[in-house]
Amino acid sequence: MNIIGSVSLLLWDRKAMFLIGKSENKLKKGLLENAGDVDKSSYPVELNNILERKFIFKVTVKRSNIQMQDEVYNVVSFTNEEHLIKKYTHAPHSDTFPICDRCSQIS
Repeated sequence: MNIIGSVSLLLWDRKAMFLIGKSENKLKKGLLENAGDVDKSSYPVELNNILERKFIFKVTVKRSNIQMQDEVYNVVSFTNEEHLIKKYTHAPHSDTFPICDRCSQIS
């Protein structure tokens, strides 16, 4: 059984800057220079730098996340270190079971 879902993560400027390499102000300035106006459909191309990359996030879970199903979590820290990702990532589940030599004996 694979569980797939999504969650919204809130990264403050320093963490976001570390992740994508530019501050929010520089991203906004670049959008203004290139597009002339920032609207909701604007997309900073710098965000492409995180596509297809794996990260593990440590988040704060608030009471509102549980009781009110608030889907935005504040990021405390994150890393892309492979050994930590492997350590804290669950192995994918399989819908099949291994073959058992004695299974035919069980009724």
